[in-house]
Amino acid sequence: MTSPQQADEVVEACHEAGRCGLAVFTRGLTPTRGAIAGIALAPEVGRGFYLPFGHEAAMSLALGDVEDGRTPNLPPLSDPVLASVRELLADPSVEKIGHDLKASIVALSRADLELGGPCRDVMVASYVLDPSRRQHDLAALATDFLGFELAPLSKVLGTGKKRLA
Repeated sequence: MTSPQQADEVVEACHEAGRCGLAVFTRGLTPTRGAIAGIALAPEVGRGFYLPFGHEAAMSLALGDVEDGRTPNLPPLSDPVLASVRELLADPSVEKIGHDLKASIVALSRADLELGGPCRDVMVASYVLDPSRRQHDLAALATDFLGFELAPLSKVLGTGKKRLA
């Protein structure tokens, strides 16, 4: 989705549900080094949306009026038209559910955003329920508990020089 109006619709669905799945993606390999590239929100099971903020096509160049091949993005999260997204993230009445929410909190705080409300982290829950488990990553949990195999990130984003941010 690439319009603020579409983002508002997703935010409204999350408010209506009282909770949302959340994943924050950064341009760097760690949340401490990269800017937010996008945020995924899921107001209900099977209904997820991705809000792109910082995507660029591989090897893109800014050439003035020439089309540069950039991926369409929403305005920056600091833009007034995305106030609803910022408010949702901070809203204490909307539960946020995700994997490794600590990384999301770090990335959001680097962008001067707050993650409010009850937060349920499936990685932490996995560790609490089974500390001897060898893997608590999302791919392993999805396979073991849901019978669902996630596509490797390298397949989604590419690799090397052609890797998308």
